[in-house]
Amino acid sequence: MGPTASSVADVVTVECHPVFAESTVTISSDELFSRCAGHLSWVHSSGGTAVGPSIDVILDNDGAATVVAFGGPSCAAGTSLISAHLDVPPFTTANAHFTILAPRDTPPGVKALPASVVEDSVNSSAETIVYAEFNPVFSERTVMFRSNELNSRCARAVTWLGPDEDILGAGPTVTTTLDNNGNAWVVALPGPSCAAGTSQIEASLTSVPFTSYVTSFQILSPRVTNP
Repeated sequence: MGPTASSVADVVTVECHPVFAESTVTISSDELFSRCAGHLSWVHSSGGTAVGPSIDVILDNDGAATVVAFGGPSCAAGTSLISAHLDVPPFTTANAHFTILAPRDTPPGVKALPASVVEDSVNSSAETIVYAEFNPVFSERTVMFRSNELNSRCARAVTWLGPDEDILGAGPTVTTTLDNNGNAWVVALPGPSCAAGTSQIEASLTSVPFTSYVTSFQILSPRVTNP
């Protein structure tokens, strides 16, 4: 998480048997809501949003749903429980854990988490968080994220969101500022109508020494996944 705003994000995917397609699932995390001083919001791949400890989502035709959770500012480090509750019989609950780490220097590079996702079967959209990590000597420098491939792969320009869920821009590139540890992250929301395949994502300093790192992000076609 960033040392200034202490904000975090996580991609949460729910996978159920396809027999539960179009059923409602409640995704919740009271722990994360409290850990982030009551600052928790959710963005659903279909475009829906919610503010608070939970969000209701509709499973797609493969029995899956994905949201991005935004916590902060002022999140405390530690592990929080995230639960997904099926709101129809047999009222099953699945649990996962999300760990917030205190600000720290990390090895240089760029990565997308998750590195691959199954696009939803409703509007063929996807989501990932792109992390750029540079030497802390470059703190407060501007970094550019770029993915022409990902932008061209979908019918609409990629939307990029910042740590406070603010829209930083739409299109193949977006810029933001490295924190005091030389790190930055953005949420990429490609879609709708994305073609399956792998796209390169770059993170580049816009000033001397103009260092660049690359990674890849894969969109998989709609399919039933492991519940």
